Amino acid sequence: MTGIVIARPLEIGLVNFDPRSGSVPATIMRYLLSVALALATLKILGMTFSAIADTYSMTGYLLQYLRYVAVGVVSLFVAPLIFTRTGLAKTDSRAATRLSAST
Repeated sequence: MTGIVIARPLEIGLVNFDPRSGSVPATIMRYLLSVALALATLKILGMTFSAIADTYSMTGYLLQYLRYVAVGVVSLFVAPLIFTRTGLAKTDSRAATRLSAST
């Protein structure tokens, strides 16, 4: 949940990813890239954190929490950023308009 709370405002403010944009092949590529990024984040942080602390210690539990926070940020902010920068998706100008109108 913390990853969502961190990543969603960043994504809205900096990326404005439009999930409806792109062709079917682009949508499939986005899905595959998202899954790959999430799994890579889990694997890399899992290996790194297991070298730092035992899984069943207080430090290990904290690191597990941070690991899942990082996956949330990668899935909800980093992946859409990559999508828009590589042309797999477009930005949603309506989101920026709604955001500025609500403030």
